[in-house]
Amino acid sequence: MAITKEEKSKFIELRAKGWSYDKISSEMNISKPTLLKLNGDLFTEVKEAQLFETEAIVEQYGLMRKERLKIHCSALKKAMGEFKKKVEEQDFEDMPVEKLYTFIEQLEKRIEKDTDRERLEIAVIPPDYSFHTDFVGVD
Repeated sequence: MAITKEEKSKFIELRAKGWSYDKISSEMNISKPTLLKLNGDLFTEVKEAQLFETEAIVEQYGLMRKERLKIHCSALKKAMGEFKKKVEEQDFEDMPVEKLYTFIEQLEKRIEKDTDRERLEIAVIPPDYSFHTDFVGVD
């Protein structure tokens, strides 16, 4: 039995989607040994189709990831707005000194972490041509 062009195309498509030879054999009514031979004949085409299938999945995942990031950023913005309102309404008079001190320390550490700049190490050659290392802040 000769394999038609349409059957070859369908075989390539199903292999690219990760279908097993048994499942393809059942779907297309073609024996598994014939499919194995066909895979050898169409090896390059199958690999190329698998690559395109993988790229499509990666692209779709990237889009889903981007949408998730947008949602998380939107939720964070709303939560930060609500937090700001609560902080502005908060009366710290009744907070025990120890708790207030701990709270202040945590805020200072958070601010320091959020504003800390990476340091870039640059070797500088002075006139005597010996090496010294200076640190320069990077924005």
